[in-house]
Amino acid sequence: MRMSLATPQGWEIPVTQRAYISKSHGGRLELATIDVPKYRVDEILVKILFSGVCHTDFHAWKGHWPVKPKDNLVGGHEGVGIVVALGKDVRGISIGDKVGIQWVNRTCEVCGFCSRGSQPLCPHIQLSGYTVDGTFQQYCVCKAENAVRIPSGMPLDQAAPIMCAGLTVYKALKECRLERGELVAIAGAGGGLGTLACQFARACGYRVLAISAGESKRKMCVEKLGADYFVDYKSSSDLIEEIKEVTQGGPNAVIVVSSTTKPFDDAIHYVKPMGIIVAVGLPPGCMNADIFTMVLRNITIKGSYVGNRHETEAALEIACRSGIIPPYKVLDAHELPKVYELMENGEMEGRAVLRIADDKVQSTPVRLTAQLEPRFCPEQFTLGTRLAYRLEELGVTDYFAVPGDFNLGLLDELLKNGYIRMIGCCTELNAGYAADGYARTSPGKVAVVFVTFMVGGLSLINAIAGYPKILG
Repeated sequence: MRMSLATPQGWEIPVTQRAYISKSHGGRLELATIDVPKYRVDEILVKILFSGVCHTDFHAWKGHWPVKPKDNLVGGHEGVGIVVALGKDVRGISIGDKVGIQWVNRTCEVCGFCSRGSQPLCPHIQLSGYTVDGTFQQYCVCKAENAVRIPSGMPLDQAAPIMCAGLTVYKALKECRLERGELVAIAGAGGGLGTLACQFARACGYRVLAISAGESKRKMCVEKLGADYFVDYKSSSDLIEEIKEVTQGGPNAVIVVSSTTKPFDDAIHYVKPMGIIVAVGLPPGCMNADIFTMVLRNITIKGSYVGNRHETEAALEIACRSGIIPPYKVLDAHELPKVYELMENGEMEGRAVLRIADDKVQSTPVRLTAQLEPRFCPEQFTLGTRLAYRLEELGVTDYFAVPGDFNLGLLDELLKNGYIRMIGCCTELNAGYAADGYARTSPGKVAVVFVTFMVGGLSLINAIAGYPKILG
């Protein structure tokens, strides 16, 4: 008889579960029976319904990368399912909620990177399906802070591949720092990441130059994905000059998703002066950068590496709102070895999503609003950084700051917070009125005001007199 534990909400959690384990790099994948993982006070236990399969999972299984994964690895980092248990310190998530488990499984939340919203760079990070067991199992744990909220109406199997591939290209677009209407080139536009990059770029209001090869790729990029320009790098006699001519001077930014180094070298010469080149693809070897040209034209080259929970949720929202659906197939979980074989042979078309759960569950996620319990580690921050981090902990990501005429250091520290949408500075005499106006027009309808002198406090009190409720 199978033993199980019942939660107060009626969910039965088995003691054991099925999972795919690789005991050695590149060794046989074993469908094994293992214990259901224990969860900590700040973690959730999720019953996995679907899990996407990413090339990163393949590389983890093979042990291709310098940092080796854990022994007896359960892979997977694109899992979606139902919360069946909570740690006692978890806030903002309930039993029965539908969430996703992404690459970033656990971070410290107190280091400088975490405080700026750069959790993927946390020195203490734990990665799903790499340093901790991932989503190729029936039950998986993750820190509640990193659990992804999925937009209402988005099928769970459709959400799975967006949580990695979609996030990757969305974060790369953010790194380009473009204005609406500016031009971004996608080098490698005909591949899996490239097709998503074209769609996300259009959804964000950018013009798109697709760089790929072949008539079929041209039709796909222009007619189906909405690219404004297409250049065939194979048939072009002078790729750099053709790009400049077609686009009247070159793109403002370039995202390179190619697995070879030449597109990186070419981009330095055709991107506009002061342009940004974002590296997403991971080709073997090194760049042959023309440093003289890069310096003379003020070119920035940067890498882009996934994103935090909020960025994942933003990518899902954009995909849901804009109808971005990556090509994928839903397969039974036991077909994982076959998927890896197709990847190894270069025969994988689209993306694979594994059906992990036995039972049929309606894929209708619930929209959640996080209400995170504040946690302070004063030794980690200056005053301004601590205030910004405290607001993020409370879920306030849109605020107006009035640091005072003689406290610009505080403003500087607040600006380092990665979650701020807008921030303002004015004299304290006008603090209350400025905050009132901002609160009426801001997306969150809230202004949090920092004042350091009495005149600012009096101004604020005068402005909010008569409000039924004072926030902040």
